[in-house]
Amino acid sequence: MIIINTHTKNKRKSLSSKAYNYIKEKIVSGELKDGDIITEKNIGEALHMSRTPVKRAITQLELESYLKSMDGIGTRIIGLSIKDLKDIYEVRTNLETLALKSSFSNIKKEDIEKIKSDLKKIKKLYDENAEPEPELLAEVDDAFHSLITENTTNDYVKSLVESIDLKLERYTVAAYKWTNTGEEATRQHMNILKEIEIGNYETANKYLKDHINWSLDILNEALNKKNRPANL
Repeated sequence: MIIINTHTKNKRKSLSSKAYNYIKEKIVSGELKDGDIITEKNIGEALHMSRTPVKRAITQLELESYLKSMDGIGTRIIGLSIKDLKDIYEVRTNLETLALKSSFSNIKKEDIEKIKSDLKKIKKLYDENAEPEPELLAEVDDAFHSLITENTTNDYVKSLVESIDLKLERYTVAAYKWTNTGEEATRQHMNILKEIEIGNYETANKYLKDHINWSLDILNEALNKKNRPANL
């Protein structure tokens, strides 16, 4: 009989998760930029752990298109091209509007109220001339879109949208960080929620399409600002 040491197994998983979150947070925050090189050795030393959990974390981040292993060098931070983003957003528009169609009657009033409450708090900050943190804006943005996708009856759509969201997560933070668009995004989210709440599918669907297309334009603007030389 083989006895599995669950404590050791859970510890390994915990260390891998710690390494995964550490690397991902540095990428999402912009501390690690496209083209930067990391190694299992330097990440392990920074976190005081062996290379094994770091390797597992790097493998997962490669699957999510954050990293690419370079033989003999280390692992490079990779980004998406403008064409990649356009292609992804074209797919995202179709998937998310399809999700809205199948989730429209499943979205609970209390879930709508929760998102509305978060959006109102952000609006209040803007009304008081306070600038919300980009991470907060991205978190509420994710919660808004998850409200639609998590209530779809189509599991394939849900899975595909989740995969796309993993690729776009860092760019959502960057968009809010590099452009002054949080207030407009909040307004658009509130308008879409209003149409969902009153049961107006056609208008909600139109607003959602317009919002996703607008988001792509803002993302392109953010990346242009991020890559622009400092003296321009």
